[in-house]
Amino acid sequence: DGYFRRDKLWRGAGVAVPVFSLRTLNSCGCGEFLDLVQLVDWSNMCGLRLIQLLPVNDTRVTGTWWDSYPYSSLSVFALHPMYLALR
Repeated sequence: DGYFRRDKLWRGAGVAVPVFSLRTLNSCGCGEFLDLVQLVDWSNMCGLRLIQLLPVNDTRVTGTWWDSYPYSSLSVFALHPMYLALR
């Protein structure tokens, strides 16, 4: 808990986006992790200090419609394979 405490209040602007909304000319249309590079460049140019990605975890556990819920993931470290670059 002490790691996140600051002596003074920090303020900054940011953007929260799902990876599927990041589409570049190089992606296949569903967004890819490599599309984040352009988001970082744009955020830096605009003076944004924070980027929050909405859940990108692999949710395929049971093979049913319940797997579509992004907050019920297989692992906190498993990224969804849908967003891998096909290059």
